[in-house]
Amino acid sequence: MTQVQLETRIQEALDGVISEENWLALQDEMARSDEACRTYCRYVQLHGLLGQRSKGLQALTFQGPVIPMNELVTGRRRKAFVMAIGLAAVLLVMAAVVMNMVFVNQGPEMVFKVSPGTQYELTHAESEEPPAGMALTKGSVLKLQQGVVELSFESGVRAIVSGPSELSLDDDNQLTLKRGKAWFDVPRKARGFRVNTEELCVIDLGTQFGVYANATGEDEVHLFKGIVEVNSTMNPTVKLDLTEGGLKVHEQGELVSVDVNEALFLTELPDTLPYLHWSFDGEGDERYLVQGSAAPVENLKTREYSTQQDSAIRTIPGKFGQAIAADGLGSYVASEWRGVPGGNPRTLAYWIRLPKEERYINPIVGWGRRNINGSANTGSFFSFVETMSWGVVCGVEVGWYWMKGQTNLQDEEWHHVAHVFTGKNKADGTPDIVTYVDGREESMTRYLAAGKEYGEERIVVNTITEPAESVPLQIFTHLWVDRNQGETYTAKPELDELYIFEAALLPAEIKKLYRFNNYQGGTR
Repeated sequence: MTQVQLETRIQEALDGVISEENWLALQDEMARSDEACRTYCRYVQLHGLLGQRSKGLQALTFQGPVIPMNELVTGRRRKAFVMAIGLAAVLLVMAAVVMNMVFVNQGPEMVFKVSPGTQYELTHAESEEPPAGMALTKGSVLKLQQGVVELSFESGVRAIVSGPSELSLDDDNQLTLKRGKAWFDVPRKARGFRVNTEELCVIDLGTQFGVYANATGEDEVHLFKGIVEVNSTMNPTVKLDLTEGGLKVHEQGELVSVDVNEALFLTELPDTLPYLHWSFDGEGDERYLVQGSAAPVENLKTREYSTQQDSAIRTIPGKFGQAIAADGLGSYVASEWRGVPGGNPRTLAYWIRLPKEERYINPIVGWGRRNINGSANTGSFFSFVETMSWGVVCGVEVGWYWMKGQTNLQDEEWHHVAHVFTGKNKADGTPDIVTYVDGREESMTRYLAAGKEYGEERIVVNTITEPAESVPLQIFTHLWVDRNQGETYTAKPELDELYIFEAALLPAEIKKLYRFNNYQGGTR
C-alpha cells in the first residue's frame, strides 16, 4: 500500500465512510508496518483536535441550544467510533512493539526447512524458551536421520545439511557440526562465521565452503570460493588460511591437502529424498548418464571399462526403455560416486534378468573396501546373485555378513530387487536390512564369511568410501577379488533402472518404485 493509499484509507475510516474491504486492508497494513501505525495515530490525534476546534468556532454564532440533542447523540456515536479506532491503533502499536521484542531481540537465530521424506529430531536448551516452529536458538540440537535440511541464519548465512547429521547452534554466528556434511554460503556482512567439528575449526572470511564431519575421523573442509581460516583442534598450533582446494585432519592433528569434491555436498534443497538414477537409455556414453538429487550430477561421471579387446557391455531392450548386459568377458561399469558411507541409511534397487543355463555367485552392483572376504569388518556393501539347489537367488553383503533370499530369479523374466538398510541394528545385533523382490518382502537366510551360518555376533555396518581404501560404485565386477589377479566376470546378467537412495525407503515407496519406476508414484 502506497503512502497516498494509506492516508486515504485512514481518512475514510475517520470519516466513517470506509468500506469493509478497505478497512481490512488498512488493518493488515498496520499489522505489517510500525510506520503505518504511527501515521494512523497522528491522523486520529489531528482529527480529534480539528473536531474540537471546529465546534468551538461554531458555538460563537449559534443562536439555539448550546448542544442540540441530535448532534449530542451523533457526536457521542462518532466519539465512541473514533475512540475505538484510536484504541485499536494504540493496541496495534503495542502489539508491534511486543512482537518486535519477541521476534527480533529474543527470536531464533536460525530457521530451517526440510526436503520431503526427511526425518529429524529437534531439542532445545532447558534454560531457554523454545522457539515456535522449525527454528533453533542458542543451545538447540538438530539430529537429522535422513534427508536434507536448509538452514537460514539472521546474518544471511545459508547452509544445506545432508543426513545423517547432527549439529548444535552455539551462537547466532557459530555452530558445531558433530557429524555429517554441510555446505555454507556466507555473505560478506557475516564475515567471521564459524563452524566447529571435533577435529576442525573453520572461520569464514566471506566465501562458500563445505565441511564433512566424518564419523570415523579425518574431518574435511572443501573450499569453493573465497578464503577460510582452518584450525586443527587436535593440534592448536596448526592453523592455515585456505585459498583453494581442501584440507583434512590427519594423524597427530596435522592438516593435509585433498582434492575438492563437489559431488560430496548439495547446494540446494532438493524436492525429493536424495537419490541417483541410472536408466541406461541412450547410445554410447549417454546410456551411463545419471540423474537425481543426491549429488551435483553434472559433475558425476560413469563409464564403461573393457578388460579384453572387442569386449563391451551390451545394450538390450529393458524393463523400461533400454538396459545393459554383461558380456561375460570381464567388461564392467564404474562411477565416480563413492557410495553411501559408514552406517548411513540407504536403499539400493534395480531390475534384473538372468539368462538360463548359467551358474552365478556374482556381485551385481556395490561399492566399498575390496578384498574383505573372511575378514572381520563390514567395509563393503553390494548386491549379488548366487546359484542355489532350487535356482538363483538375490542377496546383499556388508563385508563378512551375507543375506540370501529364497525366490528363484532365473526364469528369464525381469524381477525388481531392492535392499533397504535403516542405519540401525535389530535386537539380535544384526543390521536392519530388508530385501524386497517384486515389491514384496523377501525371506532371507543369514551367513557369515566362508558360508558359515550366522551365530550371535553383532554386525555393525561401516562401509568404507575413502578413495585410498575402497572403490566407488561398480557394476558387473567382483568387489572382493583384486582384478589384477586376472579373475574374469564370466556371468551375463542384465540390469535396468538402477536407483540408489541416501535414505531408507518405506515399504509403500518400494512398491511404487516397483510399479511405476518412481518411488513417489504415478506413471513414468
